[in-house]
Amino acid sequence: MTSPSTHDWQLYEARCRTAQLEWLRSRTPAEKLVLYEDLYRFGSVGRAQMSGRERVELRRWNEKLAIRRKLSAIFAKADQLPRE
Repeated sequence: MTSPSTHDWQLYEARCRTAQLEWLRSRTPAEKLVLYEDLYRFGSVGRAQMSGRERVELRRWNEKLAIRRKLSAIFAKADQLPRE
């Protein structure tokens, strides 16, 4: 029988986020520009190499995610309402 995980993932994510922000803030403007250019190049090359069908699938996936996020927000708000 396996035991449940005892890791505090929220603490881990908070520390990772803090460390990443500190690292980004310590970069010089020139280093930040290089990071931005690299990210832009990565995104633009990826889109250029996609076929038409892949773009349609990606758009459908994004629409599905948007619907799920909207439903999740609705259900979360419904959970907060006082129960009768």
